[in-house]
Amino acid sequence: MARGLSDRQIADVAAYYAGFTATAEAPAAQPAPPACVACHGANGIAVIPDAPNLAGETAMYLDTQLKAFRSGKRSSAVMEPVAAALDDAAIRALADYFSAARLVVR
Repeated sequence: MARGLSDRQIADVAAYYAGFTATAEAPAAQPAPPACVACHGANGIAVIPDAPNLAGETAMYLDTQLKAFRSGKRSSAVMEPVAAALDDAAIRALADYFSAARLVVR
């Protein structure tokens, strides 16, 4: 989709999206996962520059990505060892937690 955009159009799209602010509310019924909060925040909004926001992602997507990091299909010096320590139940719990975070974009 972006292949046909000029440099100016790309800059305009980037400026448009830069005008939004994302916040999220963590699920009240569950504690934040300790292995994730240092980078992705307790509410799923990243607290370090290179970490993606997780709030509002689907559980299926998060589950799939964590399993890809665990198996080595997806590469990350940070995420591979984290995911390697997780079994399927822990992955599902993390996916359910962050998918339940209520994302608010303004």
